[in-house]
Amino acid sequence: MRLCKVRGWRELHWRRLRVPKPDQADYRVTGLDGLRGIVRSVSIPVYAIGGITLESIPAIKAAGAWGAAVISGILAAKDPVKMARAFVEAWENA
Repeated sequence: MRLCKVRGWRELHWRRLRVPKPDQADYRVTGLDGLRGIVRSVSIPVYAIGGITLESIPAIKAAGAWGAAVISGILAAKDPVKMARAFVEAWENA
């Protein structure tokens, strides 16, 4: 809740969404256009997740996302700490 105080928000709402798996019929990729649309349509921070690469960070930030949740891009790296730092640097420089 510290973020609420820093940002001056009165409340912070979390919503858990069911995300279909790639092998399910209702699976679809939102993509950057979808991300832009979501950012424009809500008044809360939006984070990108899924298939995030160092190369995609500038476009994600340009689309208006507050951040990107990177999992496999870091955990699959030979040096996860170095890769995590690279993602932070890519975001800061985008």
